[in-house]
Amino acid sequence: MLLSIYNVFGQNSTGLIPIQTFGTKDYKTQPQNWVFAEDKRGAIYVGNKEALLIYTGSWKHYTLENSGDIRSIDINDKGRVFVGGTGEFGYFDVDSTRIGTLVYHPIYHYLDSNEITKVGTVIGTHVVNSITYFITKKKVYIHSNNNIETIKAPGNITLSSNINGQIIVKIQEGNIYEIKDNKFIQITFNDKKSNTLSTEIRSMIPFGKESILFVSKKYKLFTFDYLKERKTAVAFHTQLDSTFKKEHAEKIINIKNKYIAIYTAGNGIYIIDNKGRLIRKIDSKTGLKEDIVENMFVDSQNNLWLAHGGGLSRIAIFSNYEYFPPEVTGFKGIIQAITRYNGKLYFGTDRMNLYELDEYSFKNKNILNKAEVTKKSFSKCSNTGIKESLGKGCWDALTVNMDNEKLLLFITNDFIFQVNEKGAVDTAYFRSGNVILQDEIDPHRVWIGLYPKGLASMYYEDGKWIDEGMIEGINLDIKALEFDNNLNLWLGRVDALSMLKKPVFTNHKIVKPSVISYNENNGLPHNDAIYPLHDGDRMIFASSEGLFLFNNKEESFNRTDIFTDWYKNHFVFRMIKDSYNNIWTVTYPLNKSKIFLKKLVKTTNGKYTVSTPYAQEKTAQAFTTLYQDGNTLWAGGTFDLVKINNINAIDKPAKIISFINKIIINNKDTLFDGFFYNKDNQIISKQDKSIQTVLPYSSRNLTFYFSGIAEKLEAKPNYRWKLEGYDKNWEDWTTKTEVRYTNLQEGDYSFIMQSKDIYGNISKEVSYSFSVRPPWHRTIWAYIAYILFFIAFVWGAIEFSTRSLKKIIREATAEIRAQKDDIEEKNQDIMSSIRYAQRIQEAVSPQKKQMDKVFSQHFVLWKPRDIVSGDFYWMMQKDGKTIIAAADCTGHGVPGAFMSIMGISFLNEIANNKDIKTGAEVLNQLRTNVITSLNQEGSETDTKDGMDISLCVYDFDNMMMQFAGAYNPLYMIRDGELSIIKADRMPIGIHDRDKNPFTNMEFSMHKGDMYYILSDGFIDQFGGPKGKKFMTKRFKQLILDIYDKPMDEQKEILWQTILEWRGEIEQIDDIIIIGIKV
Repeated sequence: MLLSIYNVFGQNSTGLIPIQTFGTKDYKTQPQNWVFAEDKRGAIYVGNKEALLIYTGSWKHYTLENSGDIRSIDINDKGRVFVGGTGEFGYFDVDSTRIGTLVYHPIYHYLDSNEITKVGTVIGTHVVNSITYFITKKKVYIHSNNNIETIKAPGNITLSSNINGQIIVKIQEGNIYEIKDNKFIQITFNDKKSNTLSTEIRSMIPFGKESILFVSKKYKLFTFDYLKERKTAVAFHTQLDSTFKKEHAEKIINIKNKYIAIYTAGNGIYIIDNKGRLIRKIDSKTGLKEDIVENMFVDSQNNLWLAHGGGLSRIAIFSNYEYFPPEVTGFKGIIQAITRYNGKLYFGTDRMNLYELDEYSFKNKNILNKAEVTKKSFSKCSNTGIKESLGKGCWDALTVNMDNEKLLLFITNDFIFQVNEKGAVDTAYFRSGNVILQDEIDPHRVWIGLYPKGLASMYYEDGKWIDEGMIEGINLDIKALEFDNNLNLWLGRVDALSMLKKPVFTNHKIVKPSVISYNENNGLPHNDAIYPLHDGDRMIFASSEGLFLFNNKEESFNRTDIFTDWYKNHFVFRMIKDSYNNIWTVTYPLNKSKIFLKKLVKTTNGKYTVSTPYAQEKTAQAFTTLYQDGNTLWAGGTFDLVKINNINAIDKPAKIISFINKIIINNKDTLFDGFFYNKDNQIISKQDKSIQTVLPYSSRNLTFYFSGIAEKLEAKPNYRWKLEGYDKNWEDWTTKTEVRYTNLQEGDYSFIMQSKDIYGNISKEVSYSFSVRPPWHRTIWAYIAYILFFIAFVWGAIEFSTRSLKKIIREATAEIRAQKDDIEEKNQDIMSSIRYAQRIQEAVSPQKKQMDKVFSQHFVLWKPRDIVSGDFYWMMQKDGKTIIAAADCTGHGVPGAFMSIMGISFLNEIANNKDIKTGAEVLNQLRTNVITSLNQEGSETDTKDGMDISLCVYDFDNMMMQFAGAYNPLYMIRDGELSIIKADRMPIGIHDRDKNPFTNMEFSMHKGDMYYILSDGFIDQFGGPKGKKFMTKRFKQLILDIYDKPMDEQKEILWQTILEWRGEIEQIDDIIIIGIKV
């Protein structure tokens, strides 16, 4: 496909419009084309020399039985495509295999064998309700309900047309006929002239509800009312009557019942309205592929299709803009200025000066001739170099209205020139500039943004311009000027923005000019060109980061949502406000790959709606100037001049249609070939949900091909898609027209796609739904088979095992009984030994009578976890003092009991040593004995066996107490206050601090003191509502609550408390608590 952008201008519509051309490289078959049709979906059908072509944004083709040409097409309301070719006719509809492809069904086979060879070329195919007429030179074949009736023509038929449901044919020998009730009925006229004209018809179309418009042999247009009995041909006069004497009208076509396209032999197409007024001409000089046209057709998007001998053209005849490329205008360089003055249009470029342009012939005239510039103007310039370059370039132009006088000013490379209403040119200002603006206070004053830097003004008085000089303090490169509501003058710069507060002049000199500059500190983009625009009470500023508003109170610039999100990520290059209060902006995406002319229309809530009257994919295109000219807008820049028509019209979204063209399975088999159908095999626009598409698991790799037809021809559409059941979100917009999904799992899916044109118009969704079956091993029948097989296997295994087990059980039962008896006997012996060990452990422990003699008030709560205990207590009297200890040995049960016996033995031995004087010395020696006895050397493989111990020495005579401890502390309650005498943080056994001696603590005892020593078995017991340890904090509160109670009661409370705490949890360790009251 070739997309031509300079296309189509004529005498009234002076610009070019878009044309899309197609050739053999696009549709892959013969170049010659004849006819068109369109189905309800919006797909275009083309009768080609060797195939039926179908266009949906991409091309397909289908051949007839004899691979012949297709000369006529029509489509009925069920989507069946009837075609006529050379020597055959038939129809296309959906294939019987139901994959959505078209298959040709020849109808002419129903004819007698002798008649088949006489068919000839079918020059017309027309569908009226359920009847199809195939028109050949000599006969008409009428097809209805699978029957064919043949009627012979009264002469050689040269032309046929469907006029509002009436089939009208023209006979070569003269008259025109209507086919009615399968008969030819001649249409007669009221007068001889009309009868003569009717014999000369070359082309005819409906013209209103009751008339026919036709082209006569002499290439003139006539109409007649075919419903009247007394018919008279009436001449239809147009602005082309004289043209048709030279350029012969051959074919005509109705466009929207408002316009008519006329093909003139070898001279292209004319478009006229129903009043005969010329709209435009379309020919090879304006981009048409070729001037010879075989047929014309208008699609549902109101674009005109032309069939040529060498291809196809699609023309945007209702384009809202016209296009003027440099090769048409003759302009060189970048257009910098556009204005209308005294009814004439003027343009200026950076390589030329200001030119007057004839809008119809496009001849341009340079209005600046050095010979016309007065000697007075030259005498004021002494620089001969400037004189030589005088008149080069044009950077801005302005029409200045002052009272009853009007002047045209324009800036060149050197001076500012003026043109008066008589066309005389003179020098107005002897410096160059970038921009000029008429003052809003005094219309005689003009502001000039100077080149290269500065701001100046000049004043028109008594037919002369007074130079008011440069404004002090403004050494800026100014590219734009704009007044606000308060008559402050905003200066758009290449690198930021400045504001000249309301200027006041005295004797042509500004009084105390005040200038404020703004930059990124005020919220503007850094080092960016800023263009100001006044809109009511707002000042709007364009930048590379979009549009900004000025906040007067905060002296800052902000982006808001009143301009829509478009302007948050698009560069705004230029903008103007038209007389309808619309704002026009030149915008680009950040990569500048496209150009957009956007129109902002203010709504009642103060926000703006945005439309896009113009868009192109041109990387280097830029519009440097915009100019309103009545109800049109001119945009000029780097390449082309564009004219937007009817700028105050409401912009309607353009139509775009999407198609799923093909779905391929596993890269080879076709699942869907582009045509949806219903149960009656009729072609429809979307998938019939009652027809299920279910794929086997082996067909789960799918490739989808899709396309779209956009009403706007400027660029190819973009596409997005998602596969529901697989994709969570839409894919990003892209130009890709296919997507592949592989290894889909079983389930239900729906492929959905949309098209979008460059203007942002989005099509309706098109979808294709299907299901993928699970593999056989994941079907419901497979699962049922698995269950049945499993049941059978289990039953068989059980049956087999049961027989073997019964025998084994009988044999094992006798052996188990014998082993049980042996185990019970051995267990009884072991338990007897343990019970005996318990009696030994109890015997070596201090007896109650022995303790009662020493301690008048005391208790011992000793509860082994097992029968024997790893916790023990020990007491001895020596030198009038009583030594008592509570110890926790490593382990519990039998191993712990062995350790406890060893500990008691060592303590008895140590206490009898006369050299041992303190409790700490007892522990030092005990540690030495344990390490020696257990052969502990400190290696990583040594066991960490030993014990934790609390040892107290009571001296009742002197009321003194000694305490030494290994990990386990002493709890003392005196006068209701609890104190903890901490032990050393090292055990009786091997340890990294086993060379350090234990600490001996000595303090006085008071009458009524209560002392507790214990192992960690009580505190570490799990229990409570959350299964946690009892913990020291809870134990301390418990003994504070019971310390003043009798000893036996304290013992019972402690035991019952721990029983309730652990609940159903087993006791985890041995428990020993000794309480003594002084």
